[in-house]
Amino acid sequence: MAEFTLQQKAVLASTARGNLLNAVSKTGKTTLLCRKYLNQQERPGANKAIFITANALATQRVLEHLQRITALSWEEDLIGTFAEIGCKLLKRYHRELSYSQAPQVVSDLAASADREAARKTALQLHPDTASAAFHEQWNQAFVHLLRRKNLATPRSLTIETANLFAKVVQPELTSIRLLLADNVHDFGWEEMLALSVLQQRMEQSFLAGNSNLAIYDRRQDLDPEHWLTLISQDGVKTHPLTQLFGIGNAQGLFLQQLAAFNSKRVYESSFACAGDPNGQMLVEVTVPKRSQMLEVILDMETQLQLGIRQRLLAVVLRNPDDARDMSGQLKRPHFLQREKHRLWYRPAVPAKGIVCTTPCEAPYLNPDYVVLPNCFNGYWPYQRERNAENCRRAFLRSVSSAKTGVFFLIPDPSNALLPSPFLAEGCTPKLATKAVALKLGEKTSLASK
Repeated sequence: MAEFTLQQKAVLASTARGNLLNAVSKTGKTTLLCRKYLNQQERPGANKAIFITANALATQRVLEHLQRITALSWEEDLIGTFAEIGCKLLKRYHRELSYSQAPQVVSDLAASADREAARKTALQLHPDTASAAFHEQWNQAFVHLLRRKNLATPRSLTIETANLFAKVVQPELTSIRLLLADNVHDFGWEEMLALSVLQQRMEQSFLAGNSNLAIYDRRQDLDPEHWLTLISQDGVKTHPLTQLFGIGNAQGLFLQQLAAFNSKRVYESSFACAGDPNGQMLVEVTVPKRSQMLEVILDMETQLQLGIRQRLLAVVLRNPDDARDMSGQLKRPHFLQREKHRLWYRPAVPAKGIVCTTPCEAPYLNPDYVVLPNCFNGYWPYQRERNAENCRRAFLRSVSSAKTGVFFLIPDPSNALLPSPFLAEGCTPKLATKAVALKLGEKTSLASK
């Protein structure tokens, strides 16, 4: 365990029943959970732990990480999203849940009529639609309808996973005593309910995520009260991994994100040339006109030598519609995995070049560089957004997704556009250096003088 810090070793040695790893991106949460899983599991096949991820791409990264360490295949183990794990379990235990055969998996859209019928059934028994009892009744009525047809959907698989652990007595399942859940701040309502059910059955649980995102970001369709109930139980021990960088809560969320971006130290000196593969940088690039941002982004592909160095640059837009539009203008692919109805479907992820995406997907791309276009007041934050805090979290999530560098594209002040106020929050000249405006058509360095 020499590669782990003292705080990370404390997580691995924790004896508390409930453990919350509360930290921003790039603080080693997934690596810690993988090590904890290996310590419990020892080898594939012996189900002693269950490892739940937020999406199929995150599952792939965990499996690859475990394979690199052990040189073994972990594909059949209980590692993945609730839908992926539920699919594996129903192949073995479908008869215990009254299926006559292994169910056929269809999209949630294909079972929308059954979902609505189950909702009407739940309303008759529990008129209060905001209550947990209503949601539980709705979920159980939904899966009961699908069982008759031998069908399953990603939503029903999540529910059935909880049912198998709560209502079915199987030696192979009762032997699972460790629950690991990564990026819990991206879980939806049904996933949170299922997680709560599993947590009650386990001797020990480790939930990793950014609780600030989980509590306040409504775009993920989370219930803040349910999340707070989940992590505020008696005996839950919180491990704030952000302390690894010597950054406290009083210094602001933005500074914590920048500390996470820099991995092991707060940035203190002028950065190297943007083409330097070892250089870590946060750069503001002033663009003469907003319309010329496309040319600046395409010019970065050459200057950063993305193809030669096998590097990925993510252009992060505020929402999927903007990402699709930018993708078309740049003539580059976009990555929007949340569009997929089949959660276990693992989309092809570009390994190099430019890809357009959103703050939700950016951390799972694991990009080398992040470009944030339109860094002006009115886009970050969006003027029509009721709560600017949602925009701020999306902005910060984008910043902390990069491994090597972040570029903020700011229109020239002569265009009567003010820079985004997010750039100035907790930001000092040591943390973000303003670059010389790019001269389009010339091979200029992105580093500031």
